[in-house]
Amino acid sequence: MPYVKDPNSDDVYWEEEQTPTPTPTPTPRPQTDAERRDYNRNHPPVQRPGYNLVWNDRTGEWEEQSTVPEVSDDPSGRPPGSSMPPVTPPVTPPGGKTPAQIEAEGRDEDARNNRTGGYMSNGVWVNGSPRGTGGGSNNPPRTTTPPPASGGYPGGGGSAPGQSSFPMFEPSMAFTPPDPFTYADYEAAQPFSYADYEAAQPFSYANYEAAQPFAYADYEAPQPFAYEAFEAPTGTSMLSDPSYQFRLQEGQRALENSAAAKGLTRTGAQMKGLQDYSQQFASQEYGNLYNRAQQQYGQNRENATQQYAMNEANRRGTYQQNLGLAQSTYGTNEANRAAAYGQNLGLAQSTAATNEAERYKAYLQNFGKAVSTYGTNEANRADAYKQNLGLKQDIYSSAYKTADDTYTKAYQAAKDMYAPKQRAAELQYGREWDVYKLGQEQQYNYWKSKLDSDTTIAGFGVTP
Repeated sequence: MPYVKDPNSDDVYWEEEQTPTPTPTPTPRPQTDAERRDYNRNHPPVQRPGYNLVWNDRTGEWEEQSTVPEVSDDPSGRPPGSSMPPVTPPVTPPGGKTPAQIEAEGRDEDARNNRTGGYMSNGVWVNGSPRGTGGGSNNPPRTTTPPPASGGYPGGGGSAPGQSSFPMFEPSMAFTPPDPFTYADYEAAQPFSYADYEAAQPFSYANYEAAQPFAYADYEAPQPFAYEAFEAPTGTSMLSDPSYQFRLQEGQRALENSAAAKGLTRTGAQMKGLQDYSQQFASQEYGNLYNRAQQQYGQNRENATQQYAMNEANRRGTYQQNLGLAQSTYGTNEANRAAAYGQNLGLAQSTAATNEAERYKAYLQNFGKAVSTYGTNEANRADAYKQNLGLKQDIYSSAYKTADDTYTKAYQAAKDMYAPKQRAAELQYGREWDVYKLGQEQQYNYWKSKLDSDTTIAGFGVTP
């Protein structure tokens, strides 16, 4: 806070030195409370003129403490050579409390309400801002008065220049930070879960069905040989025999021819001869016919007997052959059925083992995919949370910076309006002080000359 010389006169005036704001270096944004504490401790805010930075280990924040000493309003208490009175009129502490007591109570209240950056102004404690709202910015203090100039204020009689002529610096607006930054905590991931592997069903296969017992129709005993009994020829049957009719007619013709030759045709003797011949011939021919019939019957019966035996032998042979073929076919079919059962059983077991291996392989693949998907989703969710958190913090920082810039402009405008008044007051005070000092020197010279004269007259201080 230097004093500078007015280029248009020999007067000097107080001017606040402007501290350039350094460009902050981007640093990774802390995530946890421990990281924020370390970050704050390793990145203190820019120290403003007239303030010291003090680390509060309990709150994890830097706090500002003013280095401007309190100047007593009593001229006798000022340092020798002081040329400036305090620019702030005396303030009567409310409730009879001292400024130190008010400041201590204000700091305790800020600590209880998690605020930081509070300060004293005109004997009154101004509450700080909530923590995490950009404390330690490079802006000027919220209410500031110029510090007293160096030098002294001489003691002595007379009236010093009035201090009410100095203007009171008051910013045109109070700093209003945005609401404290808040953001929902990150929700922990749900524990990973996946269905357990279902054990395979026990292998099952239909039992081998035992073969049906071999069955074949029993051999049917042959029907007893039967042949019709011999039936002797009858006269009627004999007369109907063509051979008999032929021989009879031939004999009768021979007799008729013989009688004709004798001239005995159509005589009684011829007729009787024909009748006798016919009866004798019939008797003789019947015996021949009977013998021939009986002989034919015996031959036919013998042939029938042989044919019966042959047919039965053939039937039995066919039966035995069919029985053997049926037994062979039965054995072959059962062997094939047993072999097919064994093959199908082996194929079923192999298929069951292959299916189970494939099912377990698919389960492991799906399980791995589920684990990978779970990890990817959680990583994406965490990244999204960090991005959203960073975005909200950036938005909050932008809002805080906007409020801070608005305050800084208003503060600078108020300071620009205050500076000419302050300079004018300082110049006026300097003139009044010169007049006051001249009067003091004149009084001093007057009383010194008068004292010297009196002591001379009285003989004091005269060198022999």
